[in-house]
Amino acid sequence: MKDPLAKLPGYALRRASVTMMDALSEGLKDLDLKFTESTALVLIGANPGIRQADLVEMLAIQRPNMVPLVARLEMHGWVERAAVDGRSFGLTLTPAGEALLNRVWVVVNDLEQRLISHVRTDQVEIFHKTLTAIWQNW
Repeated sequence: MKDPLAKLPGYALRRASVTMMDALSEGLKDLDLKFTESTALVLIGANPGIRQADLVEMLAIQRPNMVPLVARLEMHGWVERAAVDGRSFGLTLTPAGEALLNRVWVVVNDLEQRLISHVRTDQVEIFHKTLTAIWQNW
């Protein structure tokens, strides 16, 4: 059967993205996390005290979606909020959140290694630069 879509780089990129997201979702399922929650934990861990508004921008999500996201992270005891100024809250990982983040990194690093295993060693850097250029410069 002919598949004219297979010749399109955009289609291949989409299929690769879906494959990666499915594998990541499967890995995070054991941690009771969704992709956005795990990404939030990574960003909060790297930026203790990050304001929710900055996290919204970094995650590229709608502001109203941040409320239930942070509420769930707080409910599980992974994140705590502290007032930064009169209007903003900063987010920091709790010790339980840091432990969970370590487990997230195990899942992510395993998946990254699986991805890179499909790329020739001498092309890994250009592969990464190309993908980064697409999403940062579109």
